[in-house]
Amino acid sequence: MIHRISLFIPIFVIVATLTVANTVIGWFDLPNYGVWTGIRPLEDKLDKLHQFVSDGPVDAIVFGSSIADFGFSAQLYSELMSKKLGYPYRVFNFSSGGVEASSVPAFLKLALTEAKPKEVILVLPAQYKRPNKILEESPDHALAVAPVGQHLESLSMLSFYRWFWRQPIAIGAAALRDQFLYGGYHNLKLAGGDTYEVTAWGDRISFQPIQDKVNVQRLRKVYEENIIPYTDEKNNSDRSTAVLDHFLPIVDIEAMRTLHDMADEHDFKISIFAHASAATLLDYPSSDARYRQGRQEYFDALASLVNTKPVYILDNVAMPYFALMDDTHLNHYGAGLLTQAIFDSMGVSRLPPNSINQSVFATVRKDDPTFNTWAAVLVMPAGKAVPTLTCRFVKGLAVPVFPVDHLYMALRLADGVDRIAPAVKVGDQIYTAAINLPPLNKEQIGLFRLLYKRGDKLEETSSPLASCQF
Repeated sequence: MIHRISLFIPIFVIVATLTVANTVIGWFDLPNYGVWTGIRPLEDKLDKLHQFVSDGPVDAIVFGSSIADFGFSAQLYSELMSKKLGYPYRVFNFSSGGVEASSVPAFLKLALTEAKPKEVILVLPAQYKRPNKILEESPDHALAVAPVGQHLESLSMLSFYRWFWRQPIAIGAAALRDQFLYGGYHNLKLAGGDTYEVTAWGDRISFQPIQDKVNVQRLRKVYEENIIPYTDEKNNSDRSTAVLDHFLPIVDIEAMRTLHDMADEHDFKISIFAHASAATLLDYPSSDARYRQGRQEYFDALASLVNTKPVYILDNVAMPYFALMDDTHLNHYGAGLLTQAIFDSMGVSRLPPNSINQSVFATVRKDDPTFNTWAAVLVMPAGKAVPTLTCRFVKGLAVPVFPVDHLYMALRLADGVDRIAPAVKVGDQIYTAAINLPPLNKEQIGLFRLLYKRGDKLEETSSPLASCQF
């Protein structure tokens, strides 16, 4: 009996010590190095999904690359579906940079450790046929070589390890080691997503406009030429198999078949919402007949593997200039427009390119120090005075610390005049300024910047916008 007690005491001490350490470490806001999956933005999305589940059931989860991460609004789709159905309908955007069709089963397994969706929505672009291998820079490779790769075949083991890697002592271990050895986060690799807001619905938010429209227009042709329609030159007896082979590598085909089996096992439906590189949507729908045919065939082939029909509206969708972030991605406004068009299943965006005055873009000079890549697009309403702007900025390790004072907000409209007012801090990363904008006759685009006064000159800060209220 005494021997048993003597064995129990050290076990109790170890457990108590780990529990206390876990609690203490949880008090500190330590960054997650993404050690478990090898993909920090993915683990951030997992944490967001964990919180999303705690607020209510999950009806659907969206999977896709950065095109869907930035370019589809799970929040808006949730609101539209809730209004249509008459009860809350909740969608989470689990998209992440670099995700291909081959990545979806593994990403879904990770999501299943937190939620049991009734629907899985793939939001993917048509693209050229990739090599039939997993590239080292892909999310598939990162997951395979990370600790999580040992447990992807067993959902129960995956769920256990998800619980373990969610504990502060596991999350903060790498950060604590770096602090002890280097006095800072020496080995933390920042990702592009660290400079963008991620909402409670998992949407990654950008207010950035295109920096070089001419280059985007040039790249449109490149994207269109990458999709080649199928031609039955060999008179294949099995056309469906030949079409799949024309568009998709085996790794994608097998992944979609795995997804189909998972749908049967976990009882969810699969939907495919066709997306596209932003350049192919700018100003007018694509008029390239070969591209349009190939794009439609691509989505039909992909959908056939999961026994569904794609929601395909791209032949009628055009995005205004202010809705694009770059040649690949839509920004916050573009995400809303495409999501609305998908919901309507009509392909007619609520804001046609000519309905909003966008002439402010013509007033920007390349040598203007008040503009950099973080200038933000704001759609300014008509008929409403805007006395103040209250804006929240992204807080993260990749965002430089703002100066304590000498901060100003600037808003430029179509007249080319900057309305500039001192920015007053009213909360964590939240500032307000008295812009005193009278009612506008027509909706128009405003270009917003947070400026810093250096000597007698104003220069733009590196201040990614998270949200702005008028």
